[in-house]
Parts: sequence; C-alpha cells; structure tokens
Amino acid sequence: MVLKIPNDRKKQRRGGPLPFRYVLLISFVIFIFLTVQGLYFIDQHVRPALMTIATIETQRISTQAINQAVSRDLTDQEQLDDLVLMETTEEGDIASLAFDASVYNQVLEDAIDLIHSYLEEVESGIPDGEIPSELEEEIEDMGVGRVEDGGIYNIPLGMATNNALLAQLGPQVPVNFSAVGDPHVDMEERVENVGINNTWLRIGLSIEMDIRVVIPFGTEEETATTFVPVGMVFVPGDVPDYYGEGGGMPIPAINPSGDEEEVEMQAPDAEGEDMPAVDEETQN
Repeated sequence: MVLKIPNDRKKQRRGGPLPFRYVLLISFVIFIFLTVQGLYFIDQHVRPALMTIATIETQRISTQAINQAVSRDLTDQEQLDDLVLMETTEEGDIASLAFDASVYNQVLEDAIDLIHSYLEEVESGIPDGEIPSELEEEIEDMGVGRVEDGGIYNIPLGMATNNALLAQLGPQVPVNFSAVGDPHVDMEERVENVGINNTWLRIGLSIEMDIRVVIPFGTEEETATTFVPVGMVFVPGDVPDYYGEGGGMPIPAINPSGDEEEVEMQAPDAEGEDMPAVDEETQN
C-alpha cells in the first residue's frame, strides 16, 4: 500500500509587502478621508470662530477709521459756526436755533467723501508710517499683526481654539474688509439740560456703513455704526423766580415784587409738584 502525503505548499500564502498599486490605493483613500474630515472641521469650528473674531475687530477698525477721518479733516470751525443760525430777542436772549441748509448739506457731502477715501486707503493696506498714530495704537491694542501688503491685519490660527496658550500659535490668517455701498450719514442733535434753565446742544454725525469682512474661508456682511461729535452750542436761559423739583419739602413762596410781605410756606400737592403760594388779594 502506498500512502500519499498531501502537498499544502500551494495553499500557503506568500509573505512580503503588498503590491505598490494596493499601497497607492489605500493611501489615496486615507488621504481623501482625512481631507474631507479636515474640511468639515474647518467649516464647522474654525471658520465660525475666525469669522467672529474678524467681524468684531473689523468693526472696531472701521469705526475708528471713520472717527479719525471725520475728526481729522472735518474740523473747519468757521464752517461749523455758519452751520447753526441763532435768532435773538431785543434783550439779546436766544429765541431759536436752526441749521443753515447749504452748510448742512455741504457738511454731509464732505463727510461722505472723507469716509469713502479713508476707508479705501485702509482696505488697500496702509504702508507703515502713513497710518494715523491713533489708529495704529488701536490696532496694536487688539493684539493682532499688521499686514504690510494689502489687508488690515492677521489673525493667528490658534485664536480659533479659544485657548490662551495656543492663541498666538499657528499660521497667520489674513483679514480684509471692503465697503459696501455708500455710508449713511445724518446730522444728529443731542440736547442736555445743564444747571437751571441752561441747555447744551451737541451736534454730531450719525454714521452707518455696511462692510464686507473677507477671510480665506468665507465672507460676511456687517454694519458699522458710530457717532462723531462736530460741535456744541451752549444756550443760557433766564433763571426763574421759582424753582423746585418736588422732593416732599415745603418751598417758600417769595413775592417777586420785592415788597416786604409775609413769606408763606407752601407744601407740595398730592402729585409731588411744588406750587407757589398765592395771596388772597391776588385771587380776588
């Protein structure tokens, strides 16, 4: 009898590295998977964080630039003096205040031109030495880097992690902004009572400007608003014979004629307002 021993050599797998085409295919699949995951992470976490930071800082810089443009160049005192027209009484008291229409429109037109030209300079990236010192200090206080060739500033990518230790690490992300449309400029008056029957009239420009924030991962539009004072007027008034604000204490009623008569004490009425005393002879 002859025994046959099975030959298992054919069933044994060959050892050694995988073929190159398999290695290339697996590497390509892993690369695509990691790329998709990275883009998803950037879109869901990094981009919103950087856009929020860029929007806040861009609003600050654009507002500061508008303030600098108006306050630096729109300070013609003679023009501001001609802006407010005062009408006085025969005694020399101020009866009314009004704006000169031609000067009013000229101030608004000059403000729009100044804002446009100044923001265009900031958008293109102002070279070192040409940016106003106040705006340069504002940018330095933000803790972000200046961009010399175009743009406003750089944001370290580590700021998107919201970690103080990693905030200044990573590559720099350039941030730009551009003005959208014309700025909306309007003259605004703010009245403030000072002392007894005196008034401060503060005149300023209320400015609204739509800006587009641009980062490598996307864009977003925001509105920058600011109020720039351009002048003030003090309007004095006559001091009244009686003055009271109602505090529960009786107020003496003094006859303005100057005759020596008895001074009566009048308590405030039920609503808390101080009422002067009236003589019986006057009532009759």
